[in-house]
This record gives sequence, structure tokens and C-alpha cells, in this order.
Amino acid sequence: MSQPETINYFGFCKRCGTGPLAARVCGGCERLWVICDECDATWPDPTCEGEPIALSDPDLPCPVCNASLIQPPSRWADLADLTRVGWRKNVMGQGTPFGVERDQTDEKE
Repeated sequence: MSQPETINYFGFCKRCGTGPLAARVCGGCERLWVICDECDATWPDPTCEGEPIALSDPDLPCPVCNASLIQPPSRWADLADLTRVGWRKNVMGQGTPFGVERDQTDEKE
């Protein structure tokens, strides 16, 4: 079993109030997007000012290039990605994505 990936969080979602916010790297254009790990609300930067971008498709298409923000090669941003775009200072904590522990428990059964 592989180790769960670490996610760098920016706080909690301003839309749903419960989901942690983290950056995804688009596998198509390599742009970073801040996404709620619970409700999928999406913002272009970690300040999450204004209304989130509505991504209606379950694959969460990138607003720039339409590549899936969920499927590989898209991935959670690491500290190097966040440093590259100047977002590292916004990181408030680290953790694993919702559902990872449950998914790994299901694999054992």
C-alpha cells in the first residue's frame, strides 16, 4: 500500500464552511487552483476572495484549458509548486485528502 499524499491547506472553505482548501496543479496547463476538498468550490488564488468559480462537470475541468483537475496528471500542489507561485506563505497546515484513510481501509478488507 502506498503512503497517502500530503496536502498543504490554506484554511477552510468560505462556501461550505467545513472543507479544507488546498491547491491542485492542472495536468494540462500547470496552473494552480484552490479547491475545497469537500464541496469542490474553486478559486484562482489562496485568498479565496469573491465567489468561487463554478465547475459543473464531476471531473472539475480547468477554467483555462479544460483538463480534469481531478484525474492524473493533475495533482495536489507540493511546497515547491506553492513556492513557485508565491503561495507558500498562505499554507496554514498539512494533512491528507478527505476519504484517503477510508479508501486505504477498504483496500485491506
